[in-house]
Amino acid sequence: MDKNIIDEAFREYIRRKDKKINLLMKYSEECSIAKIVKLYMEVLI
Repeated sequence: MDKNIIDEAFREYIRRKDKKINLLMKYSEECSIAKIVKLYMEVLI
C-alpha cells in the first residue's frame, strides 16, 4: 500500500471531531496495515 495514501488518510482522521479509535484499528487490521496505524497512533499520543 502506498505510504502517501496512509499519510493523507491520517491527516483527514486527525481533523475529524469524532475520532473512533476502535473502529480505526478494526479497519486497519482488515486492510493489513495495523502495524503502520499503531505507529502513527503512538506518535500522536
